[in-house]
Parts: sequence; C-alpha cells; structure tokens
Amino acid sequence: MLSGEVPRWLGARLGSLAADLALVVGDAHVLTDREVAAGYAVDWTGRYGAKRALVVRPATTAETSAVVDLAASYGVPIVTQGGNTGLVGGSVPNRHDSLIVSTRRLGTISDVDLRAGLVTVGAGVTVTGLTEHLKGSGWRFAVDLGSRDSATLGGMTATNAGGMRVFRFGTMRRQIVGLEYVAADGTVASHLRSLIKDNTGYHLAGLLCGSEGTLGLITALRLRLIRERTHRLAALCAFDDLDEAVEFAWQLRATAPSVEVIEYLDAACADLVHMTQRVPLPVRGQALILVEAAADTDPLDEVAGAIGRIQPSPTDVAFALGEHRRAALWRLRDEVSLALSRLGAVHKFDISIPAGTLSHVRRRLEAGLHALAPQATAWWFGHVCDDNVHLNVTGPDLETHRVEELVVQVVLDAAGSISAEHGIGVMKAPFLHHARSAGELAHMRAIKEALDPQGILNPGVIFAER
Repeated sequence: MLSGEVPRWLGARLGSLAADLALVVGDAHVLTDREVAAGYAVDWTGRYGAKRALVVRPATTAETSAVVDLAASYGVPIVTQGGNTGLVGGSVPNRHDSLIVSTRRLGTISDVDLRAGLVTVGAGVTVTGLTEHLKGSGWRFAVDLGSRDSATLGGMTATNAGGMRVFRFGTMRRQIVGLEYVAADGTVASHLRSLIKDNTGYHLAGLLCGSEGTLGLITALRLRLIRERTHRLAALCAFDDLDEAVEFAWQLRATAPSVEVIEYLDAACADLVHMTQRVPLPVRGQALILVEAAADTDPLDEVAGAIGRIQPSPTDVAFALGEHRRAALWRLRDEVSLALSRLGAVHKFDISIPAGTLSHVRRRLEAGLHALAPQATAWWFGHVCDDNVHLNVTGPDLETHRVEELVVQVVLDAAGSISAEHGIGVMKAPFLHHARSAGELAHMRAIKEALDPQGILNPGVIFAER
C-alpha cells in the first residue's frame, strides 16, 4: 500500500506506475508491500512466479480500463489473476517488473432472471459466492470444482474450466451467454445481453474463453444457469480392476439420467486422504468411483437399480443420503490435492485421454516414471466420464522437464490432450507445437498479435517466448 514514498524494491518504472495507479484505484488497492505482493506473485504450486511484481485491485470495469491504459503506456506486462488457484503458471508473472491485475474486487452479482435462468457476475466472484447468491432462487450454476471457495468465474472462463459435471452440462464455454472485457489498449468491449439467438458478428466470448488472459482482461460475465434439484445422493463404489471401474462408470452415465457426477480415485489417493485428513473410507478397492445424483424426487431407486444391473458390478457400495454424509464422501475427492501437498513438491498434470485407454496410459507412464526416478509415485484421480484425469507425481530427484516430456509423449501417442481444463500457462507452452498443427498455431499467433500488438498481456503464456 502506498504511504508517501514508493518502496525502492519496486524500481523506478514500477514505482512511478504505482503512484499513477493509486490515483485510479486508491492507495489501499495498490499493493507495494513486498511480503503482501509476494502472495500474488507465486502460484499455488510454488513453482511459478516472479520476485518483483506490482499488484493492483480495481473494483470496476472503468477502473480496470484505466489500469490497463496506464500499464500499456509504461510498457509493463499485465497478468490477470483471479483466485490464484492455477497450476500451470498462467496467472502469475513469469518475468520481473510485471503488473498483476487482481480481479477479486470485481465481485458484483446481479439479480437472477428467474424466467430465463440467467445472471450477470463480476469476474472476481467465486463459485461458492455465486452458489450462496442463488440459494432459494430455484437455479444453480452448472460448473463445480474442488477449489470452489477460491476459484473465480473470470479465471475459470480464462481457462475454460470444466470441473465435475462436464459430461452433463459442459465446460465454462457452454455456460457463457456474453461477457465484458478490457482490451490491451484499455478499450472496453461489452456484450452482456441475454438473447438466445444473436448472430451479430464474431463470437468474442467464445474466443476469450480459454485465452488465459492473453487477449483481454475479463471483467464481467452473463451466465446460463440450470434448475436446482431438491433431492441428492452420493455413492462410493469399489472395484479391484481399473478397466471394470471405467466401464461401469460409462454404463452408469448412460442408464441413470439423474447422475451428474462420476469421479475416479485410485486406492493410493483414497488411502492418503483417509490417513492424513482423517476422512472415513467406507469401502476399499484398487479403483473407487464417486457418484452424485440430483433429481426432483429421491433418486435412490434409480441409482441403486442401475448399479445393481450394470456388469461389471462393484465389489462394495456405500450410499450417502443426507447432506453431512454426502459431504463426508466428497471430502475423499476434494481433499486429494491438500493431502498431496503435505508430501512436498507435487508435479501436476491435467490430461485428457480417449475412453478405454486409461489403463494403457497409466501402465506406460508409471513404467516411464520408474525408469526416470525409481522412488517417484504417481497419483491418479479425475473426471472419468469426460476423459479428464489428473496425474500428480511426487518423489525425490525428479527432473521436471524430463517428467513433462514423458507425460506429453505418452498422452499424445494415445491421441489425448496435454491440457484438459487447467490451461497451457507457462508449463505447457514449450509443448504446444506437439498438440496443434503449424497452421493452427499461425492463426492463433495472428489473433494474439491483432488483439495485443505490444505483447503485454500475459507474455509467455500459451506461446513460449521466442
């Protein structure tokens, strides 16, 4: 925070910019304290970030526009940051002397359009914040994920996050009716209408979704909602064979319409959460399938009947009907990342692989990891019915780049994707040319250069710096 003289550690250029920014957003929202700014400058993994960065927290689109205009005039790189829950270095600076524009104060939420099921939110609103706002409206937001308390809707749009209900409701892109953003020159582009049919030119919302802050700073969103359901249940199904667990999951998706979530955890993840987080583990198996269903009437008969008919069948099942029991089951999935963080440095990979190849990919990756680092451990969990698996690797003596090369090679050999929902960020930028054709990359670069000719928006993200 500014209080008279600008701190020397910022340097002359950032110091001068800080003084100008204070005239826009107020002294309290220009963070110049080195320790405070450090909390924004390094990501959740601790692997990415910069030692020197200035942080500004605008509260409106107009303030954001003025902030971007000032940064552009100084030629200072701009990194947009929501809840800083990213895992690939996409929302923290990768060079010194950058400006972090935090969206956390862009927190307004409009009244819900009860007829159409629509709502307008600021980019800094979290999933939990929106959920609380929607209580009693008869509507809910479709996308849910473990970091719901801190992940912002603007950041989730920037990475086109999907979460746990993708196979029923789609990713963030499908939820967005319109958005508002600030371009690299400070220009505001706003299209927050609610029309179902509106074919008036390019779909800029679709372009900004998944752009990871490289094309503009998202400030507001018009979101599509889904109907709330009055009855819920969760079930944890145990299997001794991974292929059988995956086959069961896909059959359950097809035969039980009330099922909205089907998650996968391997035995190692479940045991770790059970031991370190003291979470009950009611069933055990080499592969666990966590199911949640929602309906206007009790879905127990439908779900239990489907589970009983499907072959292969689980070796054991635990149902949770009440809210507290459901929450206890969900802790097994939601607290995997927290439990893994207790083991030290974690190498996180967010991959998509075609249905039916999970066992093959797992065997190849674990064999490759053992060759690279015999003491490494692979941890597997994710969203089984949308092909998205989260692979985490822990252990001593891991050569980061060699592990990344291994994962990229195995995934691409299986016709998969190196980025399912976390984005490319800095981590995967060196590998993007393996995943996209030369023509696609040329067109993507042309779009980037047209919308950000100075190259000041999140440099080094998506495209590796030349």
